[in-house]
Amino acid sequence: MASTPDATACGKTLNDESHATSEEEEEGDWWAAVPVTALATEPNVAATIDACGGGSATAGADVDRKKSDDWWNGTPAKSTATPSPTTLTPAAPAAPCDLPCAPPSASMASVSPAGAPELSPLHGPAWEVLLKVARDGIITPFHRRAADELARVDQIHLATRLDTAVHAVGSQGKAAGRAERTAESVVTACWTRNREHPDGWGSSPGWRMGYVVGQAVIALCRARCGDATEAVKRLDLAIITGGPSAELRELIGCIVSEQPSAPKATALAFAVGGPHDPPPLCALAQPLQRLRLPGSDDPAGCKAAFNEQCFVPQQCAVVDGLQEGWTAAAAWGDIAGLVETHGHRWVPIEIGTWPDLEERLVSVRQFFEEYCANGADRPAYLAQHNLFEQLPTLQDHIAVPKLIGYIGATLIEQSVWWGTANTRTPLHYDTHNNFLAQVVGYKYVRLYAENQTPHLYAGTPRSGGGVASRYKAGVNMSQIGDVCEASAKDFPNLALAEFSEIVLGPGDTLYMPAGTWHYVRSLSPSMS
Repeated sequence: MASTPDATACGKTLNDESHATSEEEEEGDWWAAVPVTALATEPNVAATIDACGGGSATAGADVDRKKSDDWWNGTPAKSTATPSPTTLTPAAPAAPCDLPCAPPSASMASVSPAGAPELSPLHGPAWEVLLKVARDGIITPFHRRAADELARVDQIHLATRLDTAVHAVGSQGKAAGRAERTAESVVTACWTRNREHPDGWGSSPGWRMGYVVGQAVIALCRARCGDATEAVKRLDLAIITGGPSAELRELIGCIVSEQPSAPKATALAFAVGGPHDPPPLCALAQPLQRLRLPGSDDPAGCKAAFNEQCFVPQQCAVVDGLQEGWTAAAAWGDIAGLVETHGHRWVPIEIGTWPDLEERLVSVRQFFEEYCANGADRPAYLAQHNLFEQLPTLQDHIAVPKLIGYIGATLIEQSVWWGTANTRTPLHYDTHNNFLAQVVGYKYVRLYAENQTPHLYAGTPRSGGGVASRYKAGVNMSQIGDVCEASAKDFPNLALAEFSEIVLGPGDTLYMPAGTWHYVRSLSPSMS
């Protein structure tokens, strides 16, 4: 069949007894070797929801990450999930300054977005409040434990540097500049360990703790210099890499509460043509079934229908009515509002199409106004990211479908996919049952049952470089990648595989059992 783009969806994962404690392969994370563990609150049953936006440019669909309050307890999480393939090189640090000072003029690897929040150098009560929040929420609870854990794995010199940075963070003049430089050396060492060592951060929680505490120290130094952009970026990096999100968000709130500048609404591609206008499509060769459940006021009927047609036989279906009561289509579709409120926050995105992907750390404003703007030359994708950890108010516009409770499952994860048209997720499967909820725009999804695996060339995908070339070998990935453009010469058995397909539009929710191979391509700007 001709190549067709994928539809944006909100993936939700349900696990039956055989998959209750299994962990999803996280192929789309931009950092590697972050321990992840499925968290089910009931024995033998678990569930995951992913609220996503754009087409997928990476192979993974749903991810179970250890919540910050788990890994900060000091017990390294254990996981069988495939480590993330992508690498994000930390931005070149802004030049440390001897406080008090003017904002630094050193160039940065990430260009500051237009309209970034401005902040005057902090002195007096404002600085004391910020420092107290940082000490109470991050530094005091975790600094000593981080240093002790690093010393436990023979990183005494690194623990000493962390001590030096923390003790100097409230200093004046050259001592403050030394605090930032020393913290930067800790962050660099911890990041290098994560990227280059086979165990990543898995051998000790001290590596991740040291990274997060170091970023907090740098953020304080940047904020005191009046560099709010860099301060917020450093704290967002700490959240993205697994730091205690509530405490880090509070610290960001002390630096800047919102993006004050007016967004460039005319440049936003999401509004062009109307995200609810379906793209022109060819007839589907093997359309997927749709399931209409009894009303939500009939728990027994909903459970019986879903179990009979989907859960027990492990059949895919678009289940109608699961986004009942959601306001995400209107709220998330208000791109100008998102930019105005959250434009100063930083997120990891992927640029390009499989297998030639490039990852970048950009502000929300940059993502929409530059990478999603009219005339943007390459697809851009905020893929498989737990954005709710950074921006929890976005979660107010979705709700856990009642069906999950009716069948006795437990929600364990929610992820977001926001992106332009023509983002692609290569052929792969996940080890959790999933719901993919399409909120804005359209995605094409092709599905192969688990019994079709002999025809699907399981193994490391073939790639030409970039992000894709760093994917770890894993049986949940197909060598084919883009099944709509696969060569019959290279993959002759693909023609033997039976499949079904669907175009997901706003309000559609796709159920995919664990082990279902799926390929996704966005047909329009999309949020899932």
